[in-house]
Amino acid sequence: MMGRISSRRVTAGNFGRLLMTALAVAVCAGGAWAAPQSRPADAGQKPDDLARAAADRFAHAVDRADVAAAAAECSLPWLNSNRDIAGDDAALKTRWTRALDLSSARADDEKVHKGTRYDALRMLGVEPWDKRGAQLAKYLGKDVNGELQMGAVSGLGDVRHAAATDALIAALPHLTDGNRKLAIETLLRDDARMAALREALKSGKIDASLLDAGQKSRLDGAANK
Repeated sequence: MMGRISSRRVTAGNFGRLLMTALAVAVCAGGAWAAPQSRPADAGQKPDDLARAAADRFAHAVDRADVAAAAAECSLPWLNSNRDIAGDDAALKTRWTRALDLSSARADDEKVHKGTRYDALRMLGVEPWDKRGAQLAKYLGKDVNGELQMGAVSGLGDVRHAAATDALIAALPHLTDGNRKLAIETLLRDDARMAALREALKSGKIDASLLDAGQKSRLDGAANK
């Protein structure tokens, strides 16, 4: 997705990066990862062409201020960790920044369809906690619409900061069942988050009944390694 938006032929040096891009675009799935839209015309295309096509669709979506379409073209955690692939493409960097600014505005706009607001919240997960953390965390509230809650859980799941972990743990008791499961799965992704979850259980901050048997087993198994 971060391949250059350009009509120039791909050089040998860029081909490897574009191949990585195409693979990332191809394997995106739901949840915190945005799935690219399937298009019959993609069949038989070379990896560099697929990557460039995805980048072009992203650019056009941002130009139309279409957050949902922009989000559908990228694997957000992958994209965030590989921003440098944009290299010297100032236009792509500008569009990326604009996409995040649009997402922030759309997320809080009650006139916008909830599905688009979900996409916007999820997209904000590539920003630092200090910049977007508070905005995301407010959608973890008990009375928040479930779809918006899910966007916040997914977004905060990609924010690598202890405060994001704390926000997810504190919200567990009042999240919807589906969003609680998603949040716990997010907390079971790495050792630091699992340690924070164990501490919350030990201190009584959250009740062990919020985790199912499989989640408890994975948490205990990781602790015994």
